[in-house]
Amino acid sequence: MIKAETIMDALNHIDVAACSYDEWRQVGMALKEAGLGCDTWDNWSRNDSRYHFGECQKKWESFRGSSNPVTAATVIQMAQERGWKYLDNGAMDWDDKITVDMPAQASDSDRNQTLANVSVLPERSRKPAVFPAVKMPVPPEDLQGSGETIRYLQTLFDPSDHVSYVTSDVWKDMDGSWKPKVGCYDRTAGELVSQLEKYPDDPGAVFGDWQEEAGAWIRFNPVDGLPPDKEAGEKGLSDRHITRFDYALVECDTVSVEEQYAAYTALELPIACLVHSGGKSLHAIVRVDAADEAQYYDRVNRLYAILAEQGVGIDIQNKNPSRLSRLPGVMRNGRRQYLVATNMGKKSWAEWEAFVSNGLGAEPVMVLDPDVSPIPENQTVMEEPISGDAISSEEEDDLDLPPIECLADYKGRIPELPEALIEGILRRSHKLLISGPSKAGKSYLLHELAIAVAEGKDWLGFRCRKSRVLYMNLEIDKISCVHRFFKIYEALNYETEHIWDIDFWNLRGRAIPLDALVPIIIKRIRAKNYGLVIIDPIYKVLTGDENSASDMSYFCNQFDKICNTVGCAVVYAHHHSKGSQSNKKAIDRSSGSGVFARDPDAVLDIIKLAYPGETDQGPSAWRLEGSLREFAGFKPVNFFFDYPVHFLDTTGKLDQCPTEGSYGANLQKSSKRSYPKERRERLDEAYEVLAESGMVRVSDLAEFMGVSEKTVRKYINENKQNYKVNQSVVIRKPDKQSPGGK
Repeated sequence: MIKAETIMDALNHIDVAACSYDEWRQVGMALKEAGLGCDTWDNWSRNDSRYHFGECQKKWESFRGSSNPVTAATVIQMAQERGWKYLDNGAMDWDDKITVDMPAQASDSDRNQTLANVSVLPERSRKPAVFPAVKMPVPPEDLQGSGETIRYLQTLFDPSDHVSYVTSDVWKDMDGSWKPKVGCYDRTAGELVSQLEKYPDDPGAVFGDWQEEAGAWIRFNPVDGLPPDKEAGEKGLSDRHITRFDYALVECDTVSVEEQYAAYTALELPIACLVHSGGKSLHAIVRVDAADEAQYYDRVNRLYAILAEQGVGIDIQNKNPSRLSRLPGVMRNGRRQYLVATNMGKKSWAEWEAFVSNGLGAEPVMVLDPDVSPIPENQTVMEEPISGDAISSEEEDDLDLPPIECLADYKGRIPELPEALIEGILRRSHKLLISGPSKAGKSYLLHELAIAVAEGKDWLGFRCRKSRVLYMNLEIDKISCVHRFFKIYEALNYETEHIWDIDFWNLRGRAIPLDALVPIIIKRIRAKNYGLVIIDPIYKVLTGDENSASDMSYFCNQFDKICNTVGCAVVYAHHHSKGSQSNKKAIDRSSGSGVFARDPDAVLDIIKLAYPGETDQGPSAWRLEGSLREFAGFKPVNFFFDYPVHFLDTTGKLDQCPTEGSYGANLQKSSKRSYPKERRERLDEAYEVLAESGMVRVSDLAEFMGVSEKTVRKYINENKQNYKVNQSVVIRKPDKQSPGGK
């Protein structure tokens, strides 16, 4: 454990005024994890002109710990990068080992493993190694136009990604070097490509004119399209503006560009784009394919460590995901910043990790034959990845699995559980399934839940923690969805105080299988800080056979990807299976495989009650039962649905009501209740549920209603004005218009 006085000494060697917002926040988290007080962080922060009284304390209280915390090693590393020497029973020697702690949620064991065989690195790595000589592609002397810029954008970004670049927004430091400032960040890759195609010979018309002495820069990861937060001290776009962590920058200017190219080729780095800076270096945009910031820093540490061990003199200051790189297609001091190659080396991070693990070894790759040139003489840009050692799909699948951990590592620092979004029901980053029959108002219930979470209100008697919500609407049209929200606000008599915390995504008519939709969802919402995502309904995005356990396991795993990557809770609704549900447990009423009910962290089921006082115009009666993994069980909750909202039974009149279809309900029917009306309601309900899946046959209705086919035909005969049978297929007639109706 690092001593407090060592941490303080390191802290005194870090200039807070030169720190980015992210670095300042990481220092605070590290100090709290080390057991130091907020006053330590506050006193250090006062040396910055951006200091605001009380801001440290406010942020300090938001640091609630993590299973993978930022530790004091972060402060140690930051101080070392600024020239401080770590003295612990003597000064560190060149070959002493050090672990790297990054601001991601990587575990200590992962951090240790990352640089397990790497010596302490100064700003530049060890002496350069010698790699097999290869011929580097060079652009034609008459290369003009925006083709390479378009190719760069299309290789790295999706059309809808916001791209950050800097051209004219620059300044010159005291040494005469040009430095980028904020630049532009509010245009998408698709928009830029479209404009470049419109002005193929004038990139300045698209990006703006640049200082030819300075060149131009671009960020290789997509951004959120938002400006820097000046109140938080941001002078440019920091890591928190990054929406996807796909790539990292590798740069080395201690050897010639030809030697750099030879090293990257020999090591088969998974390079998406290789750009000549117009100066002394090649900028390798390397695929790290990280799911989040935590995994990004883990992989960059691993990448830099391997390059260091192989003798590649990399610039370790380029590790952050918001780093600027050189934009190909512009001139800099009379030399072109150009795209050398795309899609070099291995196809993915996983493939490269396997290559490294299975054969790269710990020693630098030495020259085999300096005259060997695997690049054809007439090739100017490498199109295909260099072939490498093949790995099995099983090996590749295993690469991103989390490490095996020891329980003792958590002794004395047990992480806090995720916060409860719905008290006693659902935690953040967990899953909730709501199941029920038709006419229960499940969609209305989900709208009410969205409002309750956004406003911090109760939902069916359960307190909700205020958070941002995304409602994914797959079923009703956009305008109806908007009207429904405002009708519910009005019926509940709520002020729209936090309505801006509810977003909705209308995907009616555009639904695709969930496994294809999830990457798009994650990309869209990663930077939105949603606490809750509601998907309504899931049958619209169902992948595979709902009765297949393996298909449904795969389907339900898609929800985990959203929860784990974004850190939000996911709620989704599903319908009951066919037939009477009265004699089933709540967990067994959902249609399809039992995986549906056993996969979520919480299942809430709605079942109709046989309420004697129910009328066509009055509210319907319902009961909520649950099966919970994280919380103790709760007593069934009785409530009414009176369009457009559900409200609790506070009188107790529903406590003794049997569920519809049960033995008690059948006894209750022995009164003078209207039998034809009851049969019509049962027929309508069964038909509506079955019609969702397509054609409805007499046999389907019989199975669903728990009666014989003869009885079903009797029901249909009673309701000739509404139903007919054609070769055992039941057809519902359209309602007749009322006189004078439209």
